[in-house]
Amino acid sequence: MQHQASFRSYGAALLWAALLLFCLSACTDSVPAVSEPAGPLDLTGEALTAADYEAKLAENPDREILWMVPLSSGAERSDAVSLTLPALTEDDVALLAYFPNLSVLDASGSDCYAALLAFSEAHPDCALTYTVKLPGAVVSNHDVSAVLTALPDPAQLSLLPALETVDLTAAAPEDAEMDALLSAFPDKTFLWQVDVYGVRVDSTVEELDLTGTQIADPAEVDRLVSYLPKLKKLILSDCGLENEQLDALNQKYPDVRIVWTVYFNKWSLRTDATAFSTKNASKNGQSSVQASRRLRDDQVQVLKYCTDLVALDLGHNEFSDISFLENLTKLQILILVDNHISDISVLENLKDLVYVELFLNRIEDVSALGTIEGLLDLNICYNNIKDPTPLYNCKKLERLWISANRIDPDQWPEIAEALPNCKCIFKLWSSTKGGWREHERYFWMHSFFYPELYPELVAQSASPVPEG
Repeated sequence: MQHQASFRSYGAALLWAALLLFCLSACTDSVPAVSEPAGPLDLTGEALTAADYEAKLAENPDREILWMVPLSSGAERSDAVSLTLPALTEDDVALLAYFPNLSVLDASGSDCYAALLAFSEAHPDCALTYTVKLPGAVVSNHDVSAVLTALPDPAQLSLLPALETVDLTAAAPEDAEMDALLSAFPDKTFLWQVDVYGVRVDSTVEELDLTGTQIADPAEVDRLVSYLPKLKKLILSDCGLENEQLDALNQKYPDVRIVWTVYFNKWSLRTDATAFSTKNASKNGQSSVQASRRLRDDQVQVLKYCTDLVALDLGHNEFSDISFLENLTKLQILILVDNHISDISVLENLKDLVYVELFLNRIEDVSALGTIEGLLDLNICYNNIKDPTPLYNCKKLERLWISANRIDPDQWPEIAEALPNCKCIFKLWSSTKGGWREHERYFWMHSFFYPELYPELVAQSASPVPEG
C-alpha cells in the first residue's frame, strides 16, 4: 500500500509539471516577436548614380541609405554637414538635394549663380558662400566693400546684395558713366573722383565750398548731391540762385546743410552764423546816414534763413514784424530794443531763450514770454504792458526790469511775491540802470557780439549759461 501511495504522488507531480510547461508555451506563443530597428544601409563603398540610389531607396523605403553622391569634382558622402565645392556645375547643384544634413556650402569659384541662388532660396537654413569676379577683385557674397579697377557689370554687381561700398577711384569713371550705377543701386555707396565745375573732388567729401560758382539751375545741385553721398555741408554763397531756391534745397536734403549768404541793407550774413548784431547806436542825434541804416520790415525778413543763430541783436532799428524769428529755435540771446514791435507772440516758439531785451517798444501782451520756462534775464522797460501775470510762470527768472509800463504800482508787491527768486526793478528812469549791465550774464551775452573783448568767454560760446 505504501508503494502505491508513493507512485500516485509521483504521478501527480509529473502531471502538474506537464501542465505548467503547456501554459508557459502558450503564453510565449501569444507574444509577438520584436525585431531590432534596421540601421542605415551603408552603400558608400559602391559607385552609385542618382538613378541607382533611387532604385535602392525604393527597395528600402524605411531605411536611411548612405552613399557617395557623384559630383563633377568627385563623390561626397550623403551625410555631409559642410561642403567646399569650388567648381560646381548646374548638374552638381541639382544633386545637392541628396545632402539632407547640409548646413554650410562654400561654392567660391563656382559661377552657376542662378542655380546657386535657387538652391539658397529653397534651403534657407544652409549658409551659402559664393564669389563674383569683378574688375580687380574677387568679391564674396558676404563682403561689404570692394576696391575695383574698372566699372563693374551691373548684372554681376546685383549678385552681391551685401556689398555696401564700391571704391571706383582707380577706375576714374566719368560722371555720366556713373549715372546708370547710381540709378540701379541706390543703396550702395560708390567712391570716385567727381567733376565739380572743372575740379576733381573725392565723392567722400563731407564739406564743399562753392562760393562764387555760378549755378544756373537747382537741378545742378540735385545732381551734385547724388554724387556726394557723405556730403554734410554745401556752401553756395553768391552762386546766382535766389534765397527761396536755396531754402527749397535745404528742405529737400535734410542731411546736407545748404549754406549761403543773405544780404540786407548794408549787412551780409551766412546762414550758418551763430551770432549777429547790427551794433547800431542809439537814435538820439543820428545822422541821415545812420538813419538809412536802420533795418525795416522788408529788409529784416531774410534772417529767417539763419536758423543756426544762438545770439541775435537787432536793437535800434525801425521794424515791427518779427515773424522771421519763428524757426530760429536755437536762440538763447535776443535783443530787439528800440524798434516798433507790438506783437511778440512768435517768441513762444523760442524755448531756449535765457536773455531777452525788449525795452523801448510798443508791447502790451507778454503771454508768449510766459511760456519760456528757462528765461533768466528779461528787460521790458518802456512798453505798454498792463498785465504782467503771464510772467509768473517764469519760475527761473532771476532779473526782471519792468519799469515805465502801465502796471498799477499796487501790483508790484504781487509780482515780487510771484517771483521770489527774481530781482525786480519797477521804477527806473533808464532801462539799463540799476546794475543791468553789471551782471555776469550781460558780459556772457556781449561776448557773442564782441568776442575780441572777451577771449576767456569766447571758448565757452553757447556752453552752459553762467549762473547769477
